[in-house]
Amino acid sequence: MKKRHIGGTAFVLLLCAALLFPAVYIAVGALSHPGGLYRVFIRQPDYLYKFWKTLALDIVVVGCQILVSCRGGFAFAKFTFRWKRGLFFLMIVLMMLPVQATLVPNYIILDRLRLLNTWAALALPCIFLPFGTVLMTQAFRSVPDEVLDAARMDGANTWQTLW
Repeated sequence: MKKRHIGGTAFVLLLCAALLFPAVYIAVGALSHPGGLYRVFIRQPDYLYKFWKTLALDIVVVGCQILVSCRGGFAFAKFTFRWKRGLFFLMIVLMMLPVQATLVPNYIILDRLRLLNTWAALALPCIFLPFGTVLMTQAFRSVPDEVLDAARMDGANTWQTLW
């Protein structure tokens, strides 16, 4: 039989309770107050409208970012082209750049494209973030070239191989 450590178990349970207490407190407070949810969801339906608009924007941004990142990552991982290493290094440097450093250039670019105060002004800077391309490059590098060669031998073109 194993010897149980009651002190260690009690410590872990107390730690879990201390970590979960704020979340449980907020959830109970939000659900127990009758005017809270009514005021937000029923009297102000604007909240739900804004929620669904934000969710739709997020879905569009994530979908477009997946398309851009997959294509860029596949190109960096499996093709050879001029300045490939330099461009990939630039992507990593841009990934480490803080968001505050890109706010003014993004504003100027969006102003010149006449996209300020539009949904595109929210979506475009997020779609072309370098993190997804770097991540997909590393994922595609783990795929053996023999698998891609076998797909080409079966008659698949580049887009079919990517898919």
